[in-house]
Amino acid sequence: MVKQLTFALLLFVAVIACADDYILATGRDGTRIVYTADRMVYTNWLSNCTFWQPFPSDVGSGSYPDYSKLANNGAQTNVAMRPVWTSGAYNFDGTNDFIVSNAGSGFSGNVVVSMLSWFKAGSLSDYQTIVAMGNSSALEAMTITVTADGRAGMSCAGVNNGFIASNSVTTGTWYHIAVTKTAGAINTTTKIYLNGVDTALVSPSAGTPSVTVSPVKIGYLFVFFDGLIDDVRIYDIVLTSNQVNQIYLDTKGAH
Repeated sequence: MVKQLTFALLLFVAVIACADDYILATGRDGTRIVYTADRMVYTNWLSNCTFWQPFPSDVGSGSYPDYSKLANNGAQTNVAMRPVWTSGAYNFDGTNDFIVSNAGSGFSGNVVVSMLSWFKAGSLSDYQTIVAMGNSSALEAMTITVTADGRAGMSCAGVNNGFIASNSVTTGTWYHIAVTKTAGAINTTTKIYLNGVDTALVSPSAGTPSVTVSPVKIGYLFVFFDGLIDDVRIYDIVLTSNQVNQIYLDTKGAH
C-alpha cells in the first residue's frame, strides 16, 4: 500500500478505489490516476475513455478491472488461459492466454476510435493480436496487431490492414503503439503512432471497416500474442498527435 501521496499538480476530491497495493483517485479536471508503490499512471480525457486497463495490480481469480467510465471489467475463467502477472504487466504465452471484457466494446460499424497499448514481444509471427474488437471476418474487426517481419499497426481482418514498415518492432523491447481512425477507408483515415511518433503506413488497404459488436479482447483474435502487454486504452474519439505523445510520455518507463 502506498503510505504517502504527494498531490503536486492536482487537487483530488475523491479516492474511488483502494486495494492492498494500489490507490485509484479522480481529480476535479477528470484525470484518473492509479498510484502503486513504485509508479503513477493516469489517463486524461476520461469522458472519452471507454476502456482502460493499466494493470496496477494482479487482482487474481481471473479478474482484470477496467478503470474507465464504463467499468467493463475483463475476465478469464479458465485458469490455464490466464496471462501471468510480471512486474506491472501481464505476460501472454502465445499459446492460449487472453483476457476478454465482460460486456461489448460499445463500438460497431464504421467506427471512430483510438486504441493504445504498451507491448514487448517475446516472439513475432503474423497477426499476433495485442488488443481487438469485432471478429475475424473481413473488415469486421479493429485490432492492434504485429507481424513476423516486425510490422505493427491496425488489422481489420481479411488482409485489410494499415501497417507501418517491416522491422519497426523487434522482440525484447517495450513499445507504445496507438491506432487512431476516423470513419472511412483505412488508407485515408488511419494513423499509427509508435512511441508517440506519427509513423507512415506502407501500402494500406482501401477497405472500409464495419466492426461487429463484441467484447474487447487482449492478447488474441487472429493469433495469440506472445509477450508482455500493459496499459490498454480505448477512446471514442480520434486523439490528436499531441494527446498520443502526452500519453506516451506519461506512461513511459512505467512497466
